[in-house]
Formats: sequence, C-alpha cells, structure tokens
Amino acid sequence: MLGAGAGAHKACGAARFAAKSVPMVPRLFVAAPLRKGAPARLSSAQARYLARVLRLRPGASVVVFDGTGGEWTARWEGGEAVVPLAFRAAEREARLRLVLAQALVAREKLELVVQKATELGVSDLLLFPARRSSVRMPPARRAQRLARLHAIAVEAAEQCGRTRIPRLALVAPEALAPAGLALALDPDGDVSWGALAPRLARARAVTLLVGPEGGLADDERAAFAARGFVRVRLGARVLRTETAGLAALAGVLAAHPGGWAAEG
Repeated sequence: MLGAGAGAHKACGAARFAAKSVPMVPRLFVAAPLRKGAPARLSSAQARYLARVLRLRPGASVVVFDGTGGEWTARWEGGEAVVPLAFRAAEREARLRLVLAQALVAREKLELVVQKATELGVSDLLLFPARRSSVRMPPARRAQRLARLHAIAVEAAEQCGRTRIPRLALVAPEALAPAGLALALDPDGDVSWGALAPRLARARAVTLLVGPEGGLADDERAAFAARGFVRVRLGARVLRTETAGLAALAGVLAAHPGGWAAEG
C-alpha cells in the first residue's frame, strides 16, 4: 500500500509538471468590433491582469472576442493595446435560445446564478422583482449592480470559452414575455420534468422562470400561467432558488440534440 501511494504521489507530481509546461492563452472580451490588424483597447483591469497577475511581456499571444461570434488570436502590445491577427470561426453556443428569468435574490446567490448560467450557455438573463424577493435593486444603485453582474458574465464567458455574452436586464414581472417553451419551476408544478423530454428535444427556444427563496405568490403564479408558462416540477426534492435554474438549464442542454454545442 505504501508503494502504491508513493507511485500515485509521483504521478500527481508529473501531472502537475505537465500542466505547468503548457501555459493557457488568456481569453479577453473586447467591447468593440474587432478587425485584423486594427489595434483594439482592453480595459485597465484586463491590462493589469496581463501585466501583474500573469506577468506577461509585450508581444505575448492572447485570444480576444467581441461577442459577435468567433474569436481572434492577437498580440498584446503592452498597456491596454492589443492587435487582432487571425480570426477563428469558433462557435460554442447551444443551438437553441436559452432564457433564464430569475427573481431577485441575495447578492451572493444572484452572482452565482449569473456566473454559472453564463457557463451553461444562457442567451438572456432577465432579473425581476417578485413579491417575496428578499432584496430589491433601487434605482440609485441599479446601474452599479447591473454593471457588476455584467462583469461577472464577461469573466465567465472568457473562462469557459464562449464567444458571446448573454444579454442581462432588469425587467418588471409583467414585462416578462416568454420565448419558445415557457416553464415556471415549481415544486408543486402540474407537469413533471421527465414528461417534457419530447418537447425539449424539439424546442428552438426555452424560457425558464425561477421564483425567489419563498416561491412565487399565488397571484404571481396565475399571472405567469396566463402568459403561457407551464408549472413544472424538477423532482421530489425542493431545490434552492440559486440551484433550480441551473439544474433546469443543464436538463435542457441534456435533452436537446443541439444543447451541448460541438467543439469549435
């Protein structure tokens, strides 16, 4: 047993060495159209990350994308300047539109939802205040909070290899217009998730609606049902609000033939 442990430790060390010998190329989102040879501008935070965290030198290779699809190999010139060199038509998006309508919840929970939903490929993140939401987003702080959430989505897209940034918006509940198959997650729902498999496999768009910690009020449920939302239960267990939407997103991706996009 001791010998086996020593061998495993040695193998782990080799794996760590191998991982360190193949450096990852940084991926960066640029909020402006990119063109070959035309210098683009990084944010000051991105420039600091390259210089101080990664300790790269001017001339280093990076990957940049502008959210319109595809990505560019580029040369970092130092500071905030980067020059796109070669375009790659990479497409890593799901082949259906995924909309997550999430009731406002505590800041740390909402940031987790935004990060993980972006990684899972959500197209639109629509935040709305529900009657039982424990927090609100007052007008005085709205722009700051939305900017923070957008930055989290950008960082998640950079990390996971996405070439598009999800649309993020705060909307009134009555303004939530479902796209495609509209599902309101409800532990007391009328339809089981398993029964939806054939419809999910054919869907071109799916909207998932998630209530706050205390659930939606009865009149809110009725209002969403009148707009076409089907109350669906995920299973026998009651999931937290920050878990339910992510679990449902993964379920849609698994059920749809184009859910997990081909590597590109």
